[in-house]
Amino acid sequence: MLRTLLLAIVAWSCLGPALDAQTKLHDPATVRWLQSLQTDDGGFRPTPSAELQGSLRATSAAVRSLRRFGGQPANPEAATRFVEKCWDDKTGSFADRPGGSGDVILTAIGLMAVNELGLPRERYRPKALTFLAEHAREYEETRMAAAGIEAAGEIPREAASRWIAELRAMTNPDGSFGRGAEKARLTAGTVVAILRLGGQVGDGRSILDILDAEQNPDGGFGRTAQRDSDLETTYRVMRCYHMLGGKPARKEALERWLKSCRASEGGYGIRPGQPPTVGATYFAAMVLSWLDGR
Repeated sequence: MLRTLLLAIVAWSCLGPALDAQTKLHDPATVRWLQSLQTDDGGFRPTPSAELQGSLRATSAAVRSLRRFGGQPANPEAATRFVEKCWDDKTGSFADRPGGSGDVILTAIGLMAVNELGLPRERYRPKALTFLAEHAREYEETRMAAAGIEAAGEIPREAASRWIAELRAMTNPDGSFGRGAEKARLTAGTVVAILRLGGQVGDGRSILDILDAEQNPDGGFGRTAQRDSDLETTYRVMRCYHMLGGKPARKEALERWLKSCRASEGGYGIRPGQPPTVGATYFAAMVLSWLDGR
């Protein structure tokens, strides 16, 4: 345990300055807001009004956001211990809180937290990948399993081949996925999952053209017929742009819209005027970093 914590501390101290030199995202207010959400158990709560108990979902999002905004947890050792306690070695899964029940999505989130905190991936990887391969069935589970597999650094080939085939079966004639208001969200999420699983997606430029056509006038992306942009959908779409090496057509509009999602205390809401959450702040951190060229 001590060795693990020392490795995590070294990872934070070594990577932090290197990242600081690269990023334009420094925002001390956002860092302070995120740090204030760390609880006595070492984890983070999702909002200031949530119960004073850590959540793996919020902790993973918080530590990843803090790095990109130029900070770190107020107590990184406690955050590391919290993530470790959410692991169930018997099932090979992560739960949202120590002693809870794990599932596919939480296990993927846990693997991302392990990667971000610099914990030894080999400790979790074999059993976690087996768990994901055996339990991921629905679309959202497959999408998140792909993210966890990317964080784990190893692709389970048999499961990946099965998932890629299932995802490709959803393809529209023009190479997109989904229909109507869900088109951008499902196209981006599915393309990213296939790429993470080691698959190919054909003409990347045509996919980016499809996404450009779905960008809202305010610069964001949404999933409703009213074309209401939200940070979660925008994050999913922007990850696809990032993986395909592109930028959205209305980049400046997107930057303005992102600023409008930032609350005065430093966190970001899922839409302009909405209360800030750790999840929305993570979405903003990632989109801002991709727009910044990282």
